[in-house]
Amino acid sequence: MNRRPRRPSRLATADRRIAEYLADRRQRHPVRRRKPVRFGRSFEDEGFVLLESLVAIALIAVVMAGFTTFFVNSVASTTQQRATQAATQIANSTVDAIRAIPSSDPLNGRDAVSVLNQFNAASSAVSPWLSASTQQAVDKLATPGAGASAALPTSAVLQTVNNVVYSVNTYLSYCAFSIGTTSATCVPASVPTGYLRAVVAVTWAGSRCPPTLCAYVTSTLLSTFDDPLFNLNQSPPAAPVLTNPGNQVSAVGDTVNLAPVIVAVPSYRVALTAGTLPAGLFLNTATGGITGTPSAVTPSTSLTLTLTDGFGRATTTSFTWTVVPALTGTAPANQANITGTAIPGLLVSASGGSPGYTWSDPRGTLPSGLALSTSNNQGSITGTPTTVGTFAVTLTVTDTQNRTSAVSFSWTIDYPPFAATNPGAQTSTVGVADTVTLSVTGGSGSFAWTGGATLPAGLTVTPAGVISGTPTAAGVSSVTLVATDAKTSIQRSVTFGWTVFARPTVASPGNQNVTVGVSVSLQLSTTCPNTPCQYVLNNGPATLSISSTGLITGTITSAAQTFSNVTVTVTDASGAVVPSAAFVVRVNAIPSVANPGTQTAPPGSADTLDVSTLVTGGTAPFTYSAANLPSWLTLNTSTGLISGTAPTTAGTTSGIVLTVTDAAGVTASSTAFSWVVGGAPTAPLTVGVVNGDTTITVSWKAPATNNGSAVTGYTATVSPGGASCTTTGALTCVINGLTDGVVYSLTVTATNALGTGPASAPINAIPYPGVMSSGNGMTLWLDGADPTVLLANSTCFGAATTTAIGCWKDKSGQGENFIQSTAANQPGVSLWNGLSAANFVDYTDILNSVNATDTYQTVFVAANVTNPAQSGGLVDLFGQTGQDYDVRIGNGTARNSPNTNDWSFGTVGPLNWVNGAQGINANTPLALITSDQSLTVTSFSASVSNTVLNRGVVGQVGDVITFNKVLSTAQRRSVEEYLANKWGVPITSQAPTAVTATRLSTRSASVAWTAPKFNGGAPVTGYTVTAAPGGQTCTTTGLTCNVTGLIRFTPYTFTVTATNSVGVGPASAASNSVTP
Repeated sequence: MNRRPRRPSRLATADRRIAEYLADRRQRHPVRRRKPVRFGRSFEDEGFVLLESLVAIALIAVVMAGFTTFFVNSVASTTQQRATQAATQIANSTVDAIRAIPSSDPLNGRDAVSVLNQFNAASSAVSPWLSASTQQAVDKLATPGAGASAALPTSAVLQTVNNVVYSVNTYLSYCAFSIGTTSATCVPASVPTGYLRAVVAVTWAGSRCPPTLCAYVTSTLLSTFDDPLFNLNQSPPAAPVLTNPGNQVSAVGDTVNLAPVIVAVPSYRVALTAGTLPAGLFLNTATGGITGTPSAVTPSTSLTLTLTDGFGRATTTSFTWTVVPALTGTAPANQANITGTAIPGLLVSASGGSPGYTWSDPRGTLPSGLALSTSNNQGSITGTPTTVGTFAVTLTVTDTQNRTSAVSFSWTIDYPPFAATNPGAQTSTVGVADTVTLSVTGGSGSFAWTGGATLPAGLTVTPAGVISGTPTAAGVSSVTLVATDAKTSIQRSVTFGWTVFARPTVASPGNQNVTVGVSVSLQLSTTCPNTPCQYVLNNGPATLSISSTGLITGTITSAAQTFSNVTVTVTDASGAVVPSAAFVVRVNAIPSVANPGTQTAPPGSADTLDVSTLVTGGTAPFTYSAANLPSWLTLNTSTGLISGTAPTTAGTTSGIVLTVTDAAGVTASSTAFSWVVGGAPTAPLTVGVVNGDTTITVSWKAPATNNGSAVTGYTATVSPGGASCTTTGALTCVINGLTDGVVYSLTVTATNALGTGPASAPINAIPYPGVMSSGNGMTLWLDGADPTVLLANSTCFGAATTTAIGCWKDKSGQGENFIQSTAANQPGVSLWNGLSAANFVDYTDILNSVNATDTYQTVFVAANVTNPAQSGGLVDLFGQTGQDYDVRIGNGTARNSPNTNDWSFGTVGPLNWVNGAQGINANTPLALITSDQSLTVTSFSASVSNTVLNRGVVGQVGDVITFNKVLSTAQRRSVEEYLANKWGVPITSQAPTAVTATRLSTRSASVAWTAPKFNGGAPVTGYTVTAAPGGQTCTTTGLTCNVTGLIRFTPYTFTVTATNSVGVGPASAASNSVTP
């Protein structure tokens, strides 16, 4: 195939003409060279003198200096001109080379990235040539970075001429021609076209170049169309076909891109041969495409396009083009609404385009709560705003041709108007909690109240507007509170008055006495500034009422009774409730006076009778009177007291009547009675007691006076229990049935015809068991409860002491007194269980025996020990060197293994009872009853406490009792119970009694018993039944128990023991025998 030679473009022709002009100029004006001039001497110069030579040389130097500057500038200018000429030649050569490239090859390999970098890197001298290139020409199939090796590379090509380095860059962009014009000048194209504009820029550096380099730029226009081919043997191609695009309708502002279907031999051209395109539209003659944006409304216009193919054949097609107004939405005025209230509805309109509009809010710019719909080509906005703010609303209207137009306006959503409600004047009462809740309307719903400092003292306001608290002072306050909207900072204030009143008061009227049937009118003393006030009578008679001023009125109709704890409460308008002090309303029956009975007065003695104590009923105050009073008596009519001094002779006045009149004027009289001069005897004197076994013998002396009437009898009484004995004249009697060791209070009274006189001063009586006698071997009894034997003098003579004991006198009759002559070692006296006892302040206090003639084998001690053993040793209450009677308080072997000299030490172990139980005491400190007995009789050389340092007792010793023999179990138990009752120290319980057994089965029996008479001073916690023989047991807390595991046909008896907190007591007597 043959290729038609490319025709040069107009730009190429112009560039070539410039080059030809420069070549012609060089031919016409060649550079002339001067022939060299030879200088030589002249015969005429021979006559110059030296001065003339010097002047000539100077002139030559001046001239040569001027010529040097001119020469330098001339050389530089010539060099720059030569560089420019070289750059021109390089640019022209490059343009010729570009023209020689086939039309399909200039873009090959020029990738978009490389082209963009090339354009961006252009120097400022080249940039103006490129600024108009709106569409850079690239090879879309090229690999990124391939531009450097393209036929027309995107990187600079360097050439060196006359030692000057030239950088050659070729820039390619699309070029188009204006449709409908005859201008051959191309304009920048926004889309690829059939023409390329090639810009060649040659840059170099030189002394006369600006900092941005010197540059020479030229350009040429290239066609991308293939040249037509000619084949004479081929049939002619079909005639060109230009498909009619149909009538066109556009709107102002539409983007038009109409590309008719063309079938034609290239290169073809399309021309508008009839009509004029609407303003803003352009025809691409190379493609036939019509593009652009209509800029004005145009009525229907007929247009004819003519297609001419490469052979010059032409065809035409006609159609109309109408431009309607642009689709335009009409923005409404800026809107303003409030949250929570439905808007009245807003319509938005549009015009132009193709009606059948649809409205939308594609970016969701409407305020929350509003919705957009389309109705009759209008946008309808409805709903209730929910969010505050100013919203830039942009709505879009779309016509049937999918044209769109936007309308924008501002929509402000605000809160409802913010207002605070004034609560009005307020009243409170001091001390009464109050609450007022403030309210606001409108606003953001988030607000805070301030200004609490203006509230009455004791009240505060929360940010939520709740005023609460308890006013603390009366007064009037002007309150100003401010509500601030938290989101808008808008403030609203309320001002109101607040009066705090003092609390109401109501005083008790005092106790009231009224009579049945009497009308009551009682005004209370009260204040209540915060009115209205209400009074309530509490716990008073039901028929009484109280007014709003505190006046109690009514008539008592109830039976006689007493209303206790009556109060009146007043409640003011703020709810302050104040009660009065309690008082008593006593409703009295009609008064009456009781007969006092026969009155007696010892001769010559003062006598009184209080008539007021005989009055019942009525209402005080009373007035008293009496008829037939003896002359030696007088009556106080206000108090009712009858008083006087009896004559020394006896006598009787009869027919005396007492009368009383109450405050209501009601009177009452007693029946007649008599007044006798005479009286009961005074108390017996010098009461004494001799204690015995469960019995006491009482003795006394006659009263100091019998008051005119002979004594007819005496009564001696003990407490507790109330046992007594009487005589008709004897001055002694015996009281039996007492309990040994119980401390009884004993008194004696005397009786005559006129009555029983007062009791004597009480004395203690303490019965003791019969074993405690010298006849039963008792050799020592130190009784701390008997103050008569605690003597101050160590010689055992003198009065009883309450400070220090020099002698503790023996009551056994054996004269075994214990003394201490050293005052520093004397124990004192203090109370234990209400009785006196020897008090050993520390272990240096000791009492020693003064008689070594008698003996002892059994010892009982009652003590209240307060010191522990020293260094794990023992505390000794009584004994002698080498033979100690020990209270064993300590640890380890000291407590559990007594020394070899202990009385009870032997092969059978210690024989020691503590609080009625055999064993060794392990408690510290404690009150105790303890006993021990030796294997042999020991002579007295003993002490109370101990002479061994640090082993003496600290505490109180109540009794020390010794016997010179071994006591039976019953005897020992009787002494222990005596001491336990006396000093209040628990011991083991007595044995149960009345034990009976009943056969249950071939293997069991039922045992019943009666509780011990004396539980040892501590409650019984359980019982143990033991069978004999066999030792089978059962335990219980009741009074019966079934013993099982018995052997058939074996007769059994049973014993019972009681257990308390001290331990197990003695066993009972054996029961009757039963055989399973």
